[in-house]
Amino acid sequence: MRSGLRAGSRTMMALGFAAFAGCMGPAPTAAEGALGEGCEGTSEGQACLVMRFALDDELRADAGERARGPLHWALFRGGDVGLFGPGDAEAVREGVTEAPVDLATPGAAWTLSLPGLAPGEYQVLAFLDHDGDGDDSDGDPVTFPSDAFAVRPDRRTALDVRLDYVR
Repeated sequence: MRSGLRAGSRTMMALGFAAFAGCMGPAPTAAEGALGEGCEGTSEGQACLVMRFALDDELRADAGERARGPLHWALFRGGDVGLFGPGDAEAVREGVTEAPVDLATPGAAWTLSLPGLAPGEYQVLAFLDHDGDGDDSDGDPVTFPSDAFAVRPDRRTALDVRLDYVR
């Protein structure tokens, strides 16, 4: 299943960011620990990534119905996502939630575990498809392209991913 983060829409999403910010955001907050919950199936030498998606607190206050919908996400190799998005770079893994996600209440989040990941540097993009059209369209909360973060072998990396901009 495609996540809706096609090359064209990913570029357009990032072009909107370029006008807004003019630079990449910092890497998301990550914490590292021993393999555990959510990392079943991770073999020796592999890594486990647990991503927690949430709306930025300031954005949530004004989001209303935009804070609900299918969550589309894509994980890219570090360096593949620049200010103008990933261009033609292929996602290492991507997906979309089967059921709509509700991030409207303070503290609300949706968590995804990716066991058995190759160690390395990664970047993540996501959007909350508030109108359910399968694309990142006007009004959708999205992530801002950020610097890469590291996932190390035989470790669990917990990552906070903030949807911090409304397209």
